[in-house]
Amino acid sequence: MGWLKQWQRGPIMTIIVAWVACTGAILTIFFLAEARSAERAMQEIGFRLGPGAAAPRIDWLGALPQIVAYYILLVLLPPLVLWLLWRRARTA
Repeated sequence: MGWLKQWQRGPIMTIIVAWVACTGAILTIFFLAEARSAERAMQEIGFRLGPGAAAPRIDWLGALPQIVAYYILLVLLPPLVLWLLWRRARTA
């Protein structure tokens, strides 16, 4: 980790901010696309069941813990690990 010790605060913070912004945006776009796809699939199932069938619903509130876990694992954890490693390398 000697190479990490040489990095200044500016580049490390730039990488962290860029990571959070880019992966957060990509993950948000992915979830929105999946939500629209699931809604369309549920509407299609409703149309196939006929007009007397109750419209199927998706429980988005039930999926919220999993979505938050994805954001923590993919968006927040890698920059946090990088920052902790950088701090440890600077003090060593």
